[in-house]
Amino acid sequence: MRRGDRFNALRRHIEQRLDQAWALTARRLHPPAGCPSYDGEPRVAVVTVNRSTTRYLKLLLLTLAQQTELEIIRRIVIVDHDSRDGGGVFIDRLVAACPLFEPVHNRRFLNHARGMRAGLAALERVEWSNANGSAGQSGPLLRHGSRVP
Repeated sequence: MRRGDRFNALRRHIEQRLDQAWALTARRLHPPAGCPSYDGEPRVAVVTVNRSTTRYLKLLLLTLAQQTELEIIRRIVIVDHDSRDGGGVFIDRLVAACPLFEPVHNRRFLNHARGMRAGLAALERVEWSNANGSAGQSGPLLRHGSRVP
């Protein structure tokens, strides 16, 4: 293993441990609220993280659009970690074309776990605002065979 590889492995290991400690501390200080009772209507949300992998994001969305039972998907949250391949612009075009998408733009690269937590926090904000009658639309907005911009 080259010296630079060992340094990066150590840096990633330390970052992972710090991230785990932060997540456990945050959970202890702010325990999660109870889950509302199930009303019998299935709802699914998709949260994904993008960091200069927009071609794979497009493939994910095209594959998702070809699935049946799309009406249960209520929201798709895409977290962009300062993509250098035009991912931010692509996500903004998606949001303009379809309100099903919820963007989260980060100005710097965060690890995948932090991106997922940012996506889940955005999902909670959107669902909370929809539950309280604020602006925003909830419901099946992605149609079978629809085109991704």
